[in-house]
Amino acid sequence: MHGFIFRIDDIMILLLTNDDGPGAPGLDALESELRNTHDVWIVAPEREMSGQSHSITLNEGIKLNRFPDRHYTVHGTPVDCVNLSIQVLLPRLPDLVISGINKGPNLGTDILYSGTCAAAREAALRGIPSVAISIASFTGPWEYGKAASFLSGNLKNLIDMWDEDRFLNINWPENYQTDSQVVITRPGKRRYKDEMVSFRSPRGGEYWFLQPAAIESSDDEGTDTRTIFNGDISVSPVAVEPSFAPSISIHDRMEWRGI
Repeated sequence: MHGFIFRIDDIMILLLTNDDGPGAPGLDALESELRNTHDVWIVAPEREMSGQSHSITLNEGIKLNRFPDRHYTVHGTPVDCVNLSIQVLLPRLPDLVISGINKGPNLGTDILYSGTCAAAREAALRGIPSVAISIASFTGPWEYGKAASFLSGNLKNLIDMWDEDRFLNINWPENYQTDSQVVITRPGKRRYKDEMVSFRSPRGGEYWFLQPAAIESSDDEGTDTRTIFNGDISVSPVAVEPSFAPSISIHDRMEWRGI
């Protein structure tokens, strides 16, 4: 499937969120592209919440800040943003929740860590069509405008493709070309060879930081990692519920002791 598939859509209520906070260029690009044709609500964490996965605020109040033009910030996680939006802020359930556009990839195993993906997952858990979208580049260029245009032109297609208990995870290639294809993929595998690095404060105290290192990515045909490497647009339907591991024959040989 080459190029974009543009369809004229009815006016929809769209919830935009992210894990990068208000004013992030990816969020601004989405709003700029969608504001004039749809009923857009912006609810974002008040600070960057990358790597928060599906964490939620349980034991303290969640501070909400209201701004003009249906803009809100939340002292909480991306999942908190979705929950407040659909239970408190919006006049009804949104037609689509869009999380992003994230600066950096969310491929394969990244989905487990990603606050961007968690916001989309939370919406899907509540029965709302949802999309997470990321630019698959650590160094740029981050083509937010092109990715936002693609998403805007395909809103109806993405809603039609959505299925219950799934969210769609889109990665935009770093080396996008006009003949790049849209490929329906499955999440690949990514292994980070990060290291913990420490230093001691002059005032005392021991501190440790996660130092990024090499990344090992699967190269299997049909995976999001392979598709992005090829310069194509990856669209992965991702299950929101944990699934059973495949049965292993060793289970049949185990003898479990009584309690």
